Amino acid sequence: MEFLKRHYEKVVLGLFLVAMLGLCVLVWRNLGATDAKVTGATGSLGSDFQRKRPFTPLDPAALDNSALLADKSHFWNPATDPTAGGLFDPYRYIRCANAACAYLVPIEYAICPDCGTPQGEEKAGTIPAGLDSDGDGIPDEVEAKHAFLDPQNPEDAWGDSDNDGFTNLEEYKAGTDLALATSRPPLASRLRWLHIRQTPLDIVFRKMMRTGENVENWQFQFEVGGKTRWGQLGQMIEGSDYKLVEVKPNVREVPHPTIRGAKLTIDQSAVVVQKEGEESHPLGINQVAFAAGSLVDFAFIRNPADPSQTERLGELKAGSRIDLRLGSAPVETVVVKGVEPPTVIVQTLKADGTPGPEARIPRLDPARDYRAAARRGIFTNPLPAMP
Repeated sequence: MEFLKRHYEKVVLGLFLVAMLGLCVLVWRNLGATDAKVTGATGSLGSDFQRKRPFTPLDPAALDNSALLADKSHFWNPATDPTAGGLFDPYRYIRCANAACAYLVPIEYAICPDCGTPQGEEKAGTIPAGLDSDGDGIPDEVEAKHAFLDPQNPEDAWGDSDNDGFTNLEEYKAGTDLALATSRPPLASRLRWLHIRQTPLDIVFRKMMRTGENVENWQFQFEVGGKTRWGQLGQMIEGSDYKLVEVKPNVREVPHPTIRGAKLTIDQSAVVVQKEGEESHPLGINQVAFAAGSLVDFAFIRNPADPSQTERLGELKAGSRIDLRLGSAPVETVVVKGVEPPTVIVQTLKADGTPGPEARIPRLDPARDYRAAARRGIFTNPLPAMP
């Protein structure tokens, strides 16, 4: 017993080895028996093949499925199949009507489940609103209404179907009739500015801090001469000669461009400041404003397909009149009002000389203002010099 107590682990190990040995012998015997059975079955099969037992040949008529294919009732019809909508009839999706939302909405949904934007009615065979297959700036639904437009041809946007001097794209953007020569955009829409010579104001609007509903209690942060200053509506801005005379709040939320379901706050508020005895100046947040007396170098696009026909009008200041002529269209007169970066404000005059609507003139952009085929030579054929 004393030996077992001192060497019990050796005894256990020995018993384990004996059991393993017995298991190996049992497996070896079973493998031998199985091998004998497989060899016997194989030999029997080989002898059957050697005796060439006859097999019943296949009937070719059983393989003829022409009658089955001729019977259309066997074909799957998703319109009558209660299981439609599965793997072979997937759901139809449309992109959310909100351009900032990348969610794919099932076509039968009236509201986007992600951003909550109403989707409108979608019917089979209709063109989704806003779809522009050729990327020419004119939606497919508009092009489908005119025989001279093709939703798959981007070049037709630069055509002039009614010969009024304006392209189809210009007329679509202006909301005029693409097929009626007497319906044309205003000539001011062809004006562009090239350069602006002006003196920047020494004040920049930086921030608006709301405290309650009364705008007179709000605080407005400015940068004057490189230093931070504060002001309130109707009061002089500290450390400056400017008075805050008007506030134009414009804070809104829009869907976040990258985070689904999130909102992005956009602050486009503006204020109006004025020095005593001078003109007032609108200031947007973090935008540089300029003193009165700016000189603007204007150009008039006569033919978007030929940049060399663009007429350079020279540098004009506020109050200057411009007479615009294009083909058989009546002469239109505009008056330069001032500069509000990134645009220049002009006011049209009616036939009787009374003020008409204002227009914002953008900077000349060859990629936007000229036909692609004509843009290749715009830098080798510069605009005419100022007179």
